Parts: sequence; C-alpha cells; structure tokens
Amino acid sequence: MKKAFLSALLVITGMFANQIQAQTFKVGVLAAQVMGFRDGKNALKGFEVELAQEICKQINISCEIRLQSLSENLRDIKEGDLSFILSSVLITEERQKQFLFSQHYMRSASVYIGLPSQPEHRKLKIAVVRHSMQEAYLRQKKADTVNTIIFDDITDTYVALKKGEVDQILGPAVIQLAFISEHQGDEFELLGEPLREHNLGGKVAVVLPKGSERLQEDVNHALTQILTNGSYNLLNNKYFPFSVY
Repeated sequence: MKKAFLSALLVITGMFANQIQAQTFKVGVLAAQVMGFRDGKNALKGFEVELAQEICKQINISCEIRLQSLSENLRDIKEGDLSFILSSVLITEERQKQFLFSQHYMRSASVYIGLPSQPEHRKLKIAVVRHSMQEAYLRQKKADTVNTIIFDDITDTYVALKKGEVDQILGPAVIQLAFISEHQGDEFELLGEPLREHNLGGKVAVVLPKGSERLQEDVNHALTQILTNGSYNLLNNKYFPFSVY
C-alpha cells in the first residue's frame, strides 16, 4: 500500500512539474528605441528585451515577450494578463500600492529634448507618454505654463517632434539620448539638466502583479545572478556608452 501511494505521488508530482515547465509566461516590454524593438530581420532586440530573456533563462521558464506601450503594460499587469513587465517603470510610493517590484535593474532621470530655438510668445507644447511620471509632473507642476500633449506610444512623441507638432518631449533620459544619437542631422538636443525630483528619476525595476511574491523572489534571484555573472555588463555595454545601473 505504501509503495503504491509513493508511486502515485511521484506520478502526480511529475505531472505538476511538467505543467509548470510547459507554462508560458507573458512578459511586457516597452516598445521604444534602445529598450524594445524589432531589427531588420524581425528579431526582438533592445536592452529590456534581452534582459527579460536573460531573466527567463535564469528562472528556466518559457517566456512570450510582447512589445507594448507603458500604459498597455501597466494595464495588462494590473488585469493579470502579463506575468511581469520591464517597461522602464520608476519605483514610486503610489505604484508600490498597486504592484510588486523587483530589485532595481536600472536608474533613470528625465530630460527635455527639442530644437535649440524655442517659441517665446506662447505656451510650449510638450509631449509626454500617458500614465508616465513625466505626464503627472507636467499636469501637477506646469499646467499654467505649458500645454501637455499626451501620447499612448513613446514612438509617436518623436514623430510629432519631427513634424513640428510639439516643441519638446519630456521623457526618460536613456531613450531621449538614443533618439538624439540616431537623428544627429535634425539638430535636436537636450534642453536643460536631467530632472530627478518629483518622481522624475530614481530606480527602475521589474513590475509584477500583487500576489506574485514567489515569482518576485525568482526574478530577484535571477537579477542577482545576471548582475554578478557578467551578463548585465555585457548587455549594458551593448546598448549604452555608460552604466545605467
């Protein structure tokens, strides 16, 4: 009887392990220059894409990566449609009430970019991404002095800037710098110093749904491994000329 029970237990345990291994985790990544994009061969590339892939490799899970906007990723993680996201999300007290965060994998600040010559006799039109800290800042602190133009997709802010539909973009520094680097003939430049106050800068981490503490532990362990085995530095140097950690 005891032997039969043990045999049955092993079968059930094996079936459960196979189900876990067969599960595909859905991971949202920010669709943006240098963070998440497809190359000329339609292959997924970008710092956050490849970091997500490395995390999945370390945890030994199968992952489906979705390139989406910040607002889409935050919506889907809240609704439980994604397992976790790497979407250049700054850790804030308000967000910690809604989500779980891993240890940080990047530090960020915000910067304005635009043409060096700016309009002087009207409110500036400044583009930001919906549900970003940059949107919150302009709405709360600059409502009387600028017109905040909100876009769902960060790529659309750059299209608007190139068309002259907005005067400036306020966004994450590393993405802004990547845009300037790729458009050196367009005369766009950084306007002012990096901003870190008012939740415009700080630590960026993987975001998980509330109740995912076990997965949070696995992601933290994976990030520790990536940071100590040299993988992080290789990835950092592939996409940035400076440390983003």
